[in-house]
Amino acid sequence: MVRIVIAGSGYMGAVHSERLSQIPNVHVVGVLARSLGSAETLAAPWGARATTSLEELLAIPCDAVDICLPTDRHATTALAAFAAKRHVICEKPIALRVEDALTMAAAAQAADRLLLIAHVLRFWPEYRAARDLVRAGEIGQPTAALARRLKYSASDPLTNRRESGGPVVDLQIHDVDFLQWCFGTTPLRVAAAGSEYHTFSTLVFSDGAASIEAGSDLPAGYPFASQVEIRGDRGFLSYLYRAGGERVEQAGGESLLRLWRQSGTAVLPAVPPGEAYALELEHFVDCIRRHEPSAIITPQEAAQALQTSLALRDALKGGAMAVPQLQ
Repeated sequence: MVRIVIAGSGYMGAVHSERLSQIPNVHVVGVLARSLGSAETLAAPWGARATTSLEELLAIPCDAVDICLPTDRHATTALAAFAAKRHVICEKPIALRVEDALTMAAAAQAADRLLLIAHVLRFWPEYRAARDLVRAGEIGQPTAALARRLKYSASDPLTNRRESGGPVVDLQIHDVDFLQWCFGTTPLRVAAAGSEYHTFSTLVFSDGAASIEAGSDLPAGYPFASQVEIRGDRGFLSYLYRAGGERVEQAGGESLLRLWRQSGTAVLPAVPPGEAYALELEHFVDCIRRHEPSAIITPQEAAQALQTSLALRDALKGGAMAVPQLQ
């Protein structure tokens, strides 16, 4: 039995709790929230302990901490968890500062514990299939890419820059990480225009370039939508996702991955089964059971996604920004 405590009882905490309930031999034994009532609501189906104290949460016998708190609390919570010899899965972004991200990675290594940052696109079946096709050479060398991520978020914590870093750091980082994963490297420089709540970004790689449109200011009722297109020197990939409502997981929308080869052949690539949030949590539990680090994402890759996203936020002030590559 893998015993997990959840830090955070908001939207993502509830999503993680529900997906954990689908994994055999996993049990949530504690929930932390600012409000005891909120913690009790999420804890009740598990018969878990509810608390408003991180110290009390970490005193509960468990194997891992699932951090679904605002980003400004990620580092302090993770460091306390590693000091208590707990494994950690943490929602993205890894932190608000690169220094904190690297400290988290070092603490995990020193404690011999897993740190998995939940960059969900790496587990999203269509995004993962697209990346696997790119890295397998199905479209040749990637030379250009376009990504979009659009949503309505009037009451979303993305509007709280102090807690989340703002939309460029909290929303657009999904596509930043995915494109770095596909190109297999960090951009040399970035540029951005627009506003912090609807940004048009450019990432220049050593052998190609990518553009991202990310908006969290869409009108009420606009269905969550994301898209990625990747041009290679021997083909083209396109993935379009549109939810059935404002929330990313709402059913009734569309999801289509397509591949065009240079010969003119168009195919619908095979997509592995599964749901992204469930798959990432299953992977986390599997890593704990095998006591092995993740082969899908490293803390350093999550820190690099943050580094690039912070450079894009700075670029909104004007001018291109170089992106330091973390070692």
